[in-house]
Order: sequence, then structure tokens, then C-alpha cells
Amino acid sequence: MMQKLEGDFASFFNRRKHRSGAFWEDRYHCTMVEDGEHLWNCIQYIDLNMVRAGVVSHPHDWSWCGYQELVGEKTRYRLLDVDRVLELLGKPNLESFRIEYRTRIQCAIAEKRLKREKCWTRSIAVGGKAYVTEIATAIRYDRLRPRIEEREDGSWAVWDPCFDYHAP
Repeated sequence: MMQKLEGDFASFFNRRKHRSGAFWEDRYHCTMVEDGEHLWNCIQYIDLNMVRAGVVSHPHDWSWCGYQELVGEKTRYRLLDVDRVLELLGKPNLESFRIEYRTRIQCAIAEKRLKREKCWTRSIAVGGKAYVTEIATAIRYDRLRPRIEEREDGSWAVWDPCFDYHAP
């Protein structure tokens, strides 16, 4: 389903912008994310994808990301369970969450924290050390073990041992 969706969208975008070629660098990939601060960082990273790509200057200009729903700009045809997101982020109050999220996005844009981070696009899981260790232990490979690494921000990531994810 994701392959079809990505292909259809890439065709639409390329026709609209009179361009050709791939829209996304890699195939669809899911990453398990621990709740709390790790989830904050993941949501922010996803909502800044089109800013990072140079398609828009702010996520509110991209109607296909979750930003508009999360900050209350989109109230019809919503896809996100905002109450569950608040629960996973540890935020009891919707309005304080919206203020904080807008601030986080604005700061990331102003500080040009828009570089691509492989942990969100290529790792198996991101979170605290205990969280990723538990996931790595549950993964079974014949001879190779998943690699666990600490990231610059103090979080941890689990990498598939079958691929070299340190390549650019």
C-alpha cells in the first residue's frame, strides 16, 4: 500500500512541478519509537520532512503532514488520535501541547536543525537504552545480532545487522 501511495504521489508532484525522478530517497520503512521525548523528536522530524526537502518553508504549508492536526489548524478529515498522542507524550493539556509543539517547530527552523537523521529513516528502534536493548534482544537472526548505538542527543538506536547504516 505504501509503495503505491508513494508512487502515485511522486507522479502527481512531478507532473505538477514539471520534473521527473524519485521523490523519496528510500522505500517506506517503519521505526519503533519509545514514548516521551523520543516521540516528540520523531513527530517533529516527520513534520519537518518537506521543509528539509525545500518544498515548503513551514509544516503548516504542507497539508499532508500531521502538523495541522496537532496544532488544531485542521479539524475535518483528521487521521491522528490526538488524545493518544498527548498521552504518549505525557502532556495532559491540549493547549499547552500545541504551544510547545509550535515553539519546537519554530526553533528547529530558526536554528536550521533540518539535517537528515538516519536513525529516523533506517534504524529498527529509537529510544532509551533499556527500550532499544529489549527490542534488540527480541530480534532473532541466525548469526548476526542487531547493533545498539548511542546517539549524539543521548538517545539510543537499534540497527539491522544485515545492512551498513553508517554509509551516507
